[in-house]
Amino acid sequence: MTASVPRGAESWTLDDLFDLPNDGNRYELIEGRLLVSPAPARPHFRAATRLHRLLLRAAPEYLAVGQNAGLVDGPKKQTYFIPDLVVVPDSVLDLDGPALLPAVTLLAVEILSPDSASTDDVTKRYWYARLGIPQYWIVDPKGRQLAVMLLRTDRPQYRDAVVVRAGETWQTDTPFPIELDPAAFC
Repeated sequence: MTASVPRGAESWTLDDLFDLPNDGNRYELIEGRLLVSPAPARPHFRAATRLHRLLLRAAPEYLAVGQNAGLVDGPKKQTYFIPDLVVVPDSVLDLDGPALLPAVTLLAVEILSPDSASTDDVTKRYWYARLGIPQYWIVDPKGRQLAVMLLRTDRPQYRDAVVVRAGETWQTDTPFPIELDPAAFC
């Protein structure tokens, strides 16, 4: 279960996360509140690994596809997420800093786990849109489907574009041309 840990009068920042133990938990921040999630189970790991491979094969060289890359919002560093997969321009990997900026993130992908479903579907959906990430995908290994959301042009909110179930093929040209069937990664 994902838990939000208050800090009292002080807010957590990205710099504070470097002092936490490397205990297998995932530590993220929302406006200075610490979110702690347990390490994902095997279905999550399988889906993330397989989808990562598919995206890597299809991505052009000027784009990077990475796992567990942190995204930090602004100089306060009080909102920090770690999507399961991201697509960014390869050139941003040459910049210094502990995390990527949402402004350069073309796609964020989360893989649902029993402990992360509400965080991924509600909280991160809201925040990734607010941060301006153009596409957000949610993979449901148990339901064997991929939900694709696109950022609206008139406000920082996603619109549901498509839900693709295992056995169905979906094609897109953004962030790069790819054809996917969730059966290949769920």
